[in-house]
Amino acid sequence: MGAASPPKATFPLPPYESEITAFEDTQRRPLPASFEELLALRSEEPPTDETIANDPDLTIEDLKSPSRME
Repeated sequence: MGAASPPKATFPLPPYESEITAFEDTQRRPLPASFEELLALRSEEPPTDETIANDPDLTIEDLKSPSRME
């Protein structure tokens, strides 16, 4: 008989959002093969658009997840 396999970890599902029906990759970024390649790809990205980052109509909420609870 073979050794029993270890139990699989289960992860809680994120909150269900009925308006989200599909995800689409619109940025089409290549997957880096190494950390160095990731750094090189990130350095080629344009800087953050400040008009978006400072949009007064956007609300940023700091939500606590179980892994971030203090």
